[in-house]
Amino acid sequence: MPAEEARLTAEALAQLEADDGDATGEPKDAKEGKAPKKKKESKSKEEMAEAKMKSPDEIFGPSDDEADGEEGEEEAAENDAVVEELPPGAPKGFTVKWDHEAEASQSPQGTESKYEDLTIYQVGIMNNEVAIVVIPDLWGWRMPRVRLLADYLAGAIQGFAVVPRMLDSPPLQEGEQDDGIPEDYPLLETDLDTGLAGLKGWIMKNTYEFYLSKFRLAANYLRQVAKASRIGIVGLGWGSWLACYGAEYLGVDFGCSVMITPLLHRLGIWDGVSPERLIAKCPAPVSFMVSSDEPADYESGGAYFAVNSEKFR
Repeated sequence: MPAEEARLTAEALAQLEADDGDATGEPKDAKEGKAPKKKKESKSKEEMAEAKMKSPDEIFGPSDDEADGEEGEEEAAENDAVVEELPPGAPKGFTVKWDHEAEASQSPQGTESKYEDLTIYQVGIMNNEVAIVVIPDLWGWRMPRVRLLADYLAGAIQGFAVVPRMLDSPPLQEGEQDDGIPEDYPLLETDLDTGLAGLKGWIMKNTYEFYLSKFRLAANYLRQVAKASRIGIVGLGWGSWLACYGAEYLGVDFGCSVMITPLLHRLGIWDGVSPERLIAKCPAPVSFMVSSDEPADYESGGAYFAVNSEKFR
């Protein structure tokens, strides 16, 4: 029956086309000169389920600990790269933090030594080009806080630090530290001006030149023995006054100075040299770390601050 044959032929052709073939049994792609398509292999239910499942990291991302660990590794790698480019004396990697609970923070780690006529406390690494002179406050060179500060600074710069004995000729009232004033001197228990004024005769018995001669020995020790070519100065209280003369002496070897609770506004008057002139003696940056007892002149907008800033314009 022609109609029935036509129907069957049409169905056969449709089936062949569905199978990528034609009536000749030859795949359509082959007939058109193309490579025949490969039939996709069916996957088992287990394979399909496994393909659809995602790991916890893909769903939730890495945990906080893992993320912190990865960030820490990246930061460490970046720091290592930066350290290679840093000049001697620049803090390496993360800034060293003061850990007051660490064993090394409980007692001084350095040693006492003598260089010519000067007695010093020394700590740190020699032959690394950089060093710091820590000029102690009125309580003298043996106060633990002064030596612990020197310990910290030496570690922070990977260099060397010394604390010279300055106020020993003689110490006031036979000070227990063989240097400076007794621990129970009422400097802070009374009016600061009155308490400090009582020390004027003792401090100014010697001129700045007398104290500067001690600083020169400390600086020469760092240059000749520790092989330092860049020297910073930290002046504590009274020591800030001498730090200005020390910076002038060092000249091109002077790196910078930090003055903690500076007393330039008092000792400068006693010495007959204004605080502005003292600050101008420093040929490199000075940072003032003041307390509520110091005048606003040390702060931004103040007269002393302005003199320090003017040098670098």
